[in-house]
Amino acid sequence: MKRLALTTALCTAFISAAHADDLNIKTMIPGVPQIDAESYILIDYNSGKVLAEQNADVRRDPASLTKMMTSYVIGQAMKAGKF
Repeated sequence: MKRLALTTALCTAFISAAHADDLNIKTMIPGVPQIDAESYILIDYNSGKVLAEQNADVRRDPASLTKMMTSYVIGQAMKAGKF
């Protein structure tokens, strides 16, 4: 009898866990962020789909962090002899 109860409890737990995973697949997508910027673009990494944009086609200079990271990557490549 204990074996039947344990088997039933385990099956119920596994079925509940599997059902919970199915529910988590349908994630909520947040709305477009309110950004105080002259231009921006938000792209989904996996699909490449543009999710939100404002003046995305206007040419802009890179932000400071972008400049620093580019400089860092080039410096590392030069150190490794790739340049």
